[in-house]
Amino acid sequence: MRFLSIILGCCLLSGCSGGTAEDMPEVAPVTGKVTLDGNSLKGVMIRFEPIEGGRSSLATSDDEGNYVLEYNSNTPGAKIGEHRVILSTFQEPSDNEQGEFIPGRKEEIPKKYAATDILKVQVKPDDNTIDLELTK
Repeated sequence: MRFLSIILGCCLLSGCSGGTAEDMPEVAPVTGKVTLDGNSLKGVMIRFEPIEGGRSSLATSDDEGNYVLEYNSNTPGAKIGEHRVILSTFQEPSDNEQGEFIPGRKEEIPKKYAATDILKVQVKPDDNTIDLELTK
């Protein structure tokens, strides 16, 4: 829940629009795959947080663990430079719009990755494939 609140707060504070061209830092495409001990992890919420500050980029891994980062709703990728990577699978139980119960999901990311400085990556000016290979 905390992770989702952070994501929503970042979006609300910085706005979800693309802004003007002058406001945009240099970004580059980022794709990859999330695995835990070699097994694909689906439904992982992924946030690349620039160490030097600025807007985070977000993604959710698909059924095969693949992800594509989005800088904002109009721009794929992430700001060029070093990033902390924050991962989570936790979801609170809730009801959907039809009133059906959704059971939620426990955290599957090992606790050692909860520290925001444990997993860092470098986004380079061209296409980036950054696989996140986690271990228990």
